[in-house]
Amino acid sequence: GSESLMLLSFLGGYPVGAQIITQAYLANSISKEDANRMLGFCNNAGPAFIFGMLSFIFSNSHISWILWSIHILSALSVGYILPYEAETKCHIHNAKEITLPILLKNSINSVTSICGWVIIFRIILCLFDRWLSWLVPKDHQVILSGILELSNGCLSLKNIQNEHIRFIYASGMLAFGGLCVGMQTTSVTQGLGMGYYLPGKILQTEFSILYSLFISPIIFQNAVTKI
Repeated sequence: GSESLMLLSFLGGYPVGAQIITQAYLANSISKEDANRMLGFCNNAGPAFIFGMLSFIFSNSHISWILWSIHILSALSVGYILPYEAETKCHIHNAKEITLPILLKNSINSVTSICGWVIIFRIILCLFDRWLSWLVPKDHQVILSGILELSNGCLSLKNIQNEHIRFIYASGMLAFGGLCVGMQTTSVTQGLGMGYYLPGKILQTEFSILYSLFISPIIFQNAVTKI
């Protein structure tokens, strides 16, 4: 059902959520309406990325858990407010069998496409750093990096000295995913389209920033008190 697809999207990372939703739709396991709606909130950063990429950026390793919790909460918030047709249910009907060779072929094609988009956006960022970075303030460069490519944006967070601001930036970047992830998503949703993906990502970013603004004073005030 939709719950299992949602769980996999939280665990698998970008763009696994979009890929499994597309495969479920192409196998006639869910309707197109359900699939388009789920693209708005079931394509998320996984724990491997969050803990592997962000745990060393903050002085307190537990902040990664908080970021992941906010990420999940913001995605669920988007799922709650996106348009939903009550008569449309997520159920299996005339499901097609998906064999191991088909899964392997699809996986190889997806990995190739994902790597290609990552390389393209890394080249764009390198060209920007070399020729145009002097035009943009440091803080804005971090935001721009996150908008373009998530991994590079997260790595650039160490340039933000204030951990309070760094936390909010990180939360927003994880929610939006970056344009590179967006292009990766288009590569794995062929036959379905993007549905509510972009509106969902924008809403999720807004929710993540809102939740981060609410909780960050508590987190970092406690950190100051301990010192």
